[in-house]
Amino acid sequence: MEAAPLDPPLALTKAWNLRHTFHMTNKENQLYGFLFLDQQDRDKVLRGGPWHYDNNLLIFKKGDAFHKPRMEDFNIMEIWVRIFGLPDALKTTEMAHKIDENFGSLIWVDSRVDTRTKDFLRLCVGKDIRTPLRQKLKLKVQGEVMKYPVKYEILCSAFLVV
Repeated sequence: MEAAPLDPPLALTKAWNLRHTFHMTNKENQLYGFLFLDQQDRDKVLRGGPWHYDNNLLIFKKGDAFHKPRMEDFNIMEIWVRIFGLPDALKTTEMAHKIDENFGSLIWVDSRVDTRTKDFLRLCVGKDIRTPLRQKLKLKVQGEVMKYPVKYEILCSAFLVV
């Protein structure tokens, strides 16, 4: 007996721990619209990614009912980057602004990570998915070029949030 296919809205509502449900519509090939009934739920999903469902990356963009989305609008995805081994003096928001060009445009620094007890700096960046991911960050520290390992969190089809 085969398992019944999951209902994406129900499965995602549970996974995202939403207060209310949402509506999902198929706009065109690999492009979907999401209509959230609760603005806090929408904001939670927009800020909490990257997300994936059924082995597909979910790229969300805030949209509106007046503009038709294009696939090109989804070349930039928000992704979390962890940079390991940085000295404590370099695990700062100021440093994050200096190194964001290595990964994409800086969106925010995760202030929930206590950099005094964690061995990494965690950034959310807008990454062009058409370019390769860097495996190391090269920084000049006190005149010496240092290489720091980088890990990406959940590299998660294109989706539109309305």
